[in-house]
Order: sequence, then structure tokens, then C-alpha cells
Amino acid sequence: MKNKQLNLTSGPILSTLTELALPIMASSFLATAYNITDMAWIGMLGSKAVAGVGVGGMYVWLSQGLCSLSRMGGQVNMAQALGRKDREASIRYADVALQLTILFGLFFTALCLLFTDPLLHFFNLTDPEAYASARVYMLITCGLLVFSYLNLTLTGLSTAQGDSKTPLMAKSDLYKISGHWDHYKEGMFVLGDEDKDKEVFALRPMTCPFQYYVYKASQKSYRDLPCRYGETSTLFRNEDSGEMHGLTRVRQFTISEGHLIVRPDQMVKEFKDCIALAQYCLQTLGLEEDVTYHLSKWDPENPEKYIGEPEVWNETEEDIRNILNELNIPFTEDVGEAAFYGPKVDINAKNVYGKEDTMITIQWDALLADQFDMYYIDEKGDKVRPYIIHRTSIGCYERTLAWLIEKYAGMFPTWLCPEQVRVLPISEKYADYAENVCQKLTANGVDATVDNRSEKIGFKIREARLQRIPYMLIVGQKEQEENKVSLRSRYKGDEGQVALDDFIADITEEIRTKEIRKIEVSEEK
Repeated sequence: MKNKQLNLTSGPILSTLTELALPIMASSFLATAYNITDMAWIGMLGSKAVAGVGVGGMYVWLSQGLCSLSRMGGQVNMAQALGRKDREASIRYADVALQLTILFGLFFTALCLLFTDPLLHFFNLTDPEAYASARVYMLITCGLLVFSYLNLTLTGLSTAQGDSKTPLMAKSDLYKISGHWDHYKEGMFVLGDEDKDKEVFALRPMTCPFQYYVYKASQKSYRDLPCRYGETSTLFRNEDSGEMHGLTRVRQFTISEGHLIVRPDQMVKEFKDCIALAQYCLQTLGLEEDVTYHLSKWDPENPEKYIGEPEVWNETEEDIRNILNELNIPFTEDVGEAAFYGPKVDINAKNVYGKEDTMITIQWDALLADQFDMYYIDEKGDKVRPYIIHRTSIGCYERTLAWLIEKYAGMFPTWLCPEQVRVLPISEKYADYAENVCQKLTANGVDATVDNRSEKIGFKIREARLQRIPYMLIVGQKEQEENKVSLRSRYKGDEGQVALDDFIADITEEIRTKEIRKIEVSEEK
């Protein structure tokens, strides 16, 4: 018998329900899973929402993916995919399961809608100012694109041998082992009461304890080291309200971090490589001239703030001092700025108010391996404690984004711009050619749009310039006939007519190499 294929969009009612319910269901499910079906719970935690970054991004991905699956319809033999012997039975099973899933999603969404408004009123969070008091921020279209470009760039530069995905929270027992409970508890979001609850949890302020267990999942030989683990992670820190400042300091943030577990004899080389990675990232973003280096040391006058013996601290600080001198990096030494488990190199930059913020941190840790009983087997068959490097490549994404906005005043390098080219037809007659130009640019990886509005070309040019678009391509009759474009750029102003293929070759190379072009013309008012 000929195999029957399951068409997930068969029938107008099921098709409509699929298109409408799946995105709603996905957003409701994810919002509930992350306990943010309404902003009240965010306010109670004093945290921040990342609707355009975390849950919003996953919602778009999941809902589009589910809807794409529904559109595949007759092209996919679901009976075969399910791997059941009885293909007809599996088809009926999948059909019923899909309809039940949609009904469940609609029911679940209705419950969320019914209970969201009373909760908002109960917690007095209907006023947007209440969100601000919790330091809530959201990224939408342009901000989210820049955020994504940063993430893709930093992920591509990672030296990690394997990426991890670690939990957003853990029991207090984990942080007691690491020492964070004793030395960093005030900076953590604690869920529960130690005096009343059997289990107390905390949102993670960093990922290092989790990645230590990734290392401990299997026994390591000296030949296996260094082990480099990386993760783009969301972290939570209970900063004082007086310390909050725009995107520069927030209570929930995203960071591209890594933990390198190394043998003592590998420590210096790996630490230098981490500094080189940070310098490369700064150079790529055009920020290398704006930073200062600091050796953050422990405070021997307050030993209770730290773990370990003074001899270990003095030795590791001297090691970092020698590394910075060997690399000819000028630095200052700051007493009392070390982490509780080890000294570090802080790479700082001043914001527009003149205050220095730490952008990148590279930490030397010779102590926490003992806390977590981490070891490797050396050449003699003995158990030896490794050293650990905690490093970021560019630091907190939110702070980096604020830094870039302040430095470039919105005129980001072309590769980082959310809109790199805008095509401007001088009249509706050339709209088709403008769309064709845009499609060719998009096909070559360029973020381009077309302004087809019935506005004067001068108005379109001024608006694109004010929106910091790097390149404007003006097209009319002559450009259409000769397959050219009239080029205006923020870098050189009016550059005249150029062949479309030549422009595409130039801009794709600029984006690929992440070139930071110099602006040679003064900004028009």
C-alpha cells in the first residue's frame, strides 16, 4: 500500500489554528518556564527583562520553527519520521497530538491572559516607571541585531574546546563549596529563607562552579590539559540601586566567558593568550586606545575577605606582574580589588561621566580547584591540583553596547550596523530596480532595505543620514539602464556613480574584514 503522508496543514480550520496558536503557545510556554508571564515577578526579583534578547529571541526561533514545520505538510512523511511499524496508526497519532497541543496552547494562553492583569495591579506594576525601578531593559530590532552581531563575533573568536549550557540557578550548597555564599552572598539573588526552607536557591552570579563540574565529569590526565570551556551566559547580580546606570550596570546581563583548567606549567602561556584575545577583541571594535590595565590585588589588611594563604596571593600577583611587564603593557596596581579567590587583570574604560568601568577581566585562580576537589593525573600517576583562568573576551555585552554607543554616537562600524545599506529610488518608477538591488545585497550577506515611500529624495537622504546608515544607494533611470547606483556614504559623502557589482564586492570585503573606516567628511546638520 502506498505510504500516506501527513499534511499538518490539511483543512482550513487546522491550518488557521496552527498559524495563530503555535506562536502564542510558544511565547506563553517560554514565558511561564522562565517565570515571566508578567512583569510583576521581574519586579519582585529586582531583576531585568530581556524580552528582545533571551525569551523573545527563543520565542521567535521556536514559533517560526514550529510554523515552518506546519507548512512542510505533505512534503514530510511523518509516519516514517516517527519510526512506528504501523504507519497509518502513527499518522492518526500525530494528527491527534498536534490538535491536542494546539488546544492546550490556547487554553494555557487564556489562563495567562486572565491572571496577568490582576497580578500587575496587585504589585502596582502597571506604570512603566515601576519597571524602571526594577532596572528593566529591553532590546528591540536594532539593539537586538547589534547584540547578535557582537555575540556571533565573540563566539567565533572563542578559544574554548567545548561550549557548555549551565543552569540559571543552583542550591546554596554549590555556592557554599565555591565560597560565594560566604564572600558574595550580598551580591546574589537568593530564593528562599535559610531559617524556614529546607532548600534555598540562588540565581547564578557566575558560571564557574558549574563548569568545574563539567571538568569533573570525567577523569583527566596531564595530557588532556589545558581544558577550555566557554559559554555565553546570562548572569544575575544584586547590585545596589544607587549603582545602576543605563546599560552600563544592570542586574541581569549577558557575558561571553571561559574557564581554562590548566597545569601549573601551562598557566603563563594560557594567561598571555587570554590577554591577546582580549586585545584582539578591543582592536576589532576599535576600542584598544580607550582602555587602561590594572592588576587587582588582595588587601592583606582584610584577609577575612579572601580564601587562601598570603604566600599564594603574593606569588600569583607576582606572576601576573611579570606577565604584564613581559608584554610591555603599562598598568596600575589596585589593592583590594581582587576576587575573593585570586588576583586578576582588569581592563577598564571611562564612560562619558569620567567614571571607570571594568570591561574585561582575566583572573588567576590557584585556590578553587582545591575547594571542588579538582585534579588531574600527572606523569607519575599522582593526583595534582590544576590552576584555573577565568576570562572574558569582551566582558558584559550590555556594558560593551553602552560603550560602543558612547564612542561612536550611533555611527558604528559598517559590520556592526543593524542596517548597512538603504536603497533610495528617486520615484516609484524605479521601485522594482531598487528592490532588485536590495535583493542582491541581501543575498551577499549585507543588511539592506528599500525606502519606497512617496517622499522627496532629499528628505529620504536626510532621514537615512540621521539614522546613521553607513551607505545610501540612490537609483533612477540612468542607474537602472547601466546597472549602477549613485553612492553616498558617511565616510566620503557623495561618491558618484559606481557599478553595483563593484559596490557589493567592496562592502562585503569591508564587512568580512570588520574594517573600521575613517570618516573623512564633516557631518551635515
